[in-house]
Formats: sequence, structure tokens, C-alpha cells
Amino acid sequence: MSAPAARQVSVVTGGASGIGLAVARRLATDGHDVHLVDRDPDLHVAASDLATRTGSAVTAHVHDLIDVAGAEALVDRIAAPRGLHVVVNSAGVSLPRASAQLDEQSWDAIFTVNVKGLFFLTRAALELMRAAGGGSVVSLSSISGKGWSGASSVAYAASKAAIVGMTRALAREYGGHGIRVNCVCPGITRTPMMEHWAATRAAELGVDVERFVADRVADSALQRASTTEDIAAAVAFLASPAAGNITGQSLNVDGGTIWD
Repeated sequence: MSAPAARQVSVVTGGASGIGLAVARRLATDGHDVHLVDRDPDLHVAASDLATRTGSAVTAHVHDLIDVAGAEALVDRIAAPRGLHVVVNSAGVSLPRASAQLDEQSWDAIFTVNVKGLFFLTRAALELMRAAGGGSVVSLSSISGKGWSGASSVAYAASKAAIVGMTRALAREYGGHGIRVNCVCPGITRTPMMEHWAATRAAELGVDVERFVADRVADSALQRASTTEDIAAAVAFLASPAAGNITGQSLNVDGGTIWD
């Protein structure tokens, strides 16, 4: 009888809620031992609930991605017992506002988390994966980063475009070491961040928020919003051996809103 396959060790940032929590749930259900990273001080509650529901080991690490100096120590601590196989970058912030109202502090806040924090945590993980001979990184971008006109913040859209570019560059740099790097670009997805964005945009336009969301969804071929489970399924696929020859890609999960 062959020995059972070793359980994958995965990190999910932004794991306290929304897409990050859905991804963590999916990976834990699929048999991964999951490490949740989030600045939410109650992260341990989500971790305990996931562990109870899935039977997988789920560990909470309260960490703010703006602490780039602490990223390497965090990743080393997570990987010390059994290595690190998958990193999912789901943490992100959005400050919806028109360009004329976008100040330097807001711009920096978005880029510090969405781009700078993502890069330094990912780099720490990639170096461990290089030494181990392989791994997978999946980051959450957005169709806003591919030119979708629904964004009300140029900083958010630019940060998500940066993730697409970073994904391609890192895939090329680390591919020879057996490491795959991809990203998922969600469209309209019912999450707390999306609800905040929709409420802000609806108020700017003077329309009902549900009408605003319905109008955005109507632009898609399937004419429905994505669920967090839709996004989690795409992430889980890209992180899995089933996607073993896929790297440097940005996968739209948007019901057919954009076509590149």
C-alpha cells in the first residue's frame, strides 16, 4: 500500500472575509492545511470555524501587509514545519473616489497593500519554493486592471493592473524552478468590498444601489454576479496539479464582461 500524499500547506491573505475566506474554505475542503493572514484581530474566529467545518488544520496569523519588513519572518514561521506549497494573495483595499478627489495618502494606501505588500510577501514565499523545487502562487487582480470602465478609483484599477504585470514577470523569472504564478480577475462579485464600491458609485450617480449592480451585471454575457465560491473554484484550479502547465496567466471570472 502506498503512503498517503502529504497535505499541501497553503497561505491565504485577506482570509477573514469575502473572496479570501471562500478560497480558504475551498482549499481546506480540498485537504490543504491553511494559514490565514489578515489584519482582522478576530481572525482566529474564522480559522476555528473553518477547522471545525472542514477537518483541516487552519491557523490564524494576524498581520498587516503594510508591515513589509515582517513578511519574510511570517513566511519563514509558516513554512518551518512542513514547507509551503501554495500562496493565494487575496488581501486588498479599495477607496472608491473620482480622480479629482484622490489624494496622495489614499493612493499610497491602496498601492502599499495591493502591490507593495503583495510583492514582498510573495517574494519571501517564492524564495522558499525555489529552494524546495516548486510551488504555486495565485493572486487576486480584477477586470478593473484590464480596462473595465466600472472602477471609480484610478488607483484601484492601476494597482490591479500592476498585479497582472507582476504575475507575468514572476512567472517568467521563477518558472525554471518549477514555480507557477497566475492571477484571477473577478468581475462583479458580492463581497463586502464590492458592496462598499457599489454604494459609493450609486450615490455618485444618484441611483439605487441594487439597480446600479443590476446594470453592471447586465453588461456580462451570463448576466449574473459571481459568487465568492465561483472565484474560489478558479483559484483552487490554478493552485492545483490540474493546472500544472499553466503559468503567467490572468483568468477572468466575470460572466463574460470583458474578452481578453
